[in-house]
Amino acid sequence: MEGEKIGVRTIHRMKNTLIFAWMFFFIACGGNTQKEDISIEKETLVSQSEQDSIAVVGNFIKQAECWNHGDIACFVKGYYPSEKAQIISGSGIKQGYDNILRAYKGSFPEDKMGKLFFDNLELKRLSDINYYVTGRYNLEYEEPDTILQGWFSILMEKKDSTWYMLSDHTSSG
Repeated sequence: MEGEKIGVRTIHRMKNTLIFAWMFFFIACGGNTQKEDISIEKETLVSQSEQDSIAVVGNFIKQAECWNHGDIACFVKGYYPSEKAQIISGSGIKQGYDNILRAYKGSFPEDKMGKLFFDNLELKRLSDINYYVTGRYNLEYEEPDTILQGWFSILMEKKDSTWYMLSDHTSSG
């Protein structure tokens, strides 16, 4: 998956494949996966790299869901929960989780949030705990009928089995 463009549909197909594989093995084992001679675990069906890619994209899916429900606090939970987190945009650099939350709340009152979706996601695995993600954000507004778009590059870091945005460089455009 390294350097590959990943979309929401691809992630759903990967999840469906995993579910199908589990169902196949469950049926093949007569419904009893506890037998001693059967030793298949979820991790053997999908590599760690694929699991991580799904989790990284899942972060973006969750953020879009939070945003589209008007919940900025939930949206910001995608960022690394410490002073290490940072966002870089046209208005400068915001360092630290709490400052990022304040910046988003100050820039996007609930009635000005629009509908968010991401596309053109490209994931590059840097290490077991880091991914570099590039892509485009899209904010749709009904009045006037507009879509604001911009590009981003994000360094993701895994902490306690969860992937977070550590550094987010976003440009409008």
